[in-house]
Amino acid sequence: MQKLASAAKPAAGERKGRGETSDAASPSSGRNIDAARRKITHQQRMAALRFIKAAHEEALRYIAMTEEEVEEEYRRAGKLHVYDPDTEWQKRCARIGRMYPPPKFLAPELDEFTKLLEEDEHDYPIGLAGCVGIFL
Repeated sequence: MQKLASAAKPAAGERKGRGETSDAASPSSGRNIDAARRKITHQQRMAALRFIKAAHEEALRYIAMTEEEVEEEYRRAGKLHVYDPDTEWQKRCARIGRMYPPPKFLAPELDEFTKLLEEDEHDYPIGLAGCVGIFL
């Protein structure tokens, strides 16, 4: 009789049967999460909460808007020529990141989003940027 390939013993750190991994190989093991929580300072935690709260509020506001309302927002700001629906989420996230800078580990792609924003916007407040101070 031939051995089945699935009966072979997995190498160290590889997946075991039924999707289980050893604690050392698992990036989401409880020990790793606890260690990450202990490394966050109070200031980082508060900055993260402010950013998340503002980003959530902006996401809800943007979802509720129609395409015409978004275009009208850009038209009032005099920036309709730079409106791009494909990058709008990233730009809104970058605006929130400017007002409420998160810890680097929370939003590592924020720098890329900010570059998008800087290409076509010269710090003119659109969206929640006009509400600075609400979440402080």
